[in-house]
Amino acid sequence: GKFASDDGKYLHSASTLLAIAPADVTEYSIPESITEIGDYALSGCKNITCITLHGDVTAIGEGAFYGCESLASINLPQGITRLGTEAFSECHNLKDIVIPSNICTIEALTFFNCHSLKRVTMPESIKSIENNAFSGCAYLTDITIPKSVIAIGSGAFSDCHSIKDIIIPESMIRIRETMPMP
Repeated sequence: GKFASDDGKYLHSASTLLAIAPADVTEYSIPESITEIGDYALSGCKNITCITLHGDVTAIGEGAFYGCESLASINLPQGITRLGTEAFSECHNLKDIVIPSNICTIEALTFFNCHSLKRVTMPESIKSIENNAFSGCAYLTDITIPKSVIAIGSGAFSDCHSIKDIIIPESMIRIRETMPMP
């Protein structure tokens, strides 16, 4: 079943955050009892600027922060093992992100149209960067593809006009079409 928190600020099912209320909140700390951010849980919270995740969060669902246009800051705990498709799509003010070391795949559209994203730090655990993962990150300048990456999906870096250099690791097995080379 679905349950409201004692303070009425969020809806959850067991240890999965399903939604927060009210939608006009600007800062939010994920409660300690939550270990997973559910699909589209904070989607459309346009005014939220900062989200604090505690170290026990292990998964971020599909579109969890989709359309959080004002989100500028989020620290992803190292225990996270999954970032869902479109997890941070349309987070227009997100400036930098450090991918946790337990992530193996940057899913499709994970950072789609994060216009202000300038820096991405990826661990050596990353094996693939899926279709359109960073598409539309117009100000992305600082990205190093780890040597562990063996596949980059179609359009993974399309419309990333500020990238000057991309160093392709020797381990690369497949680069799908439409990956612009600077």
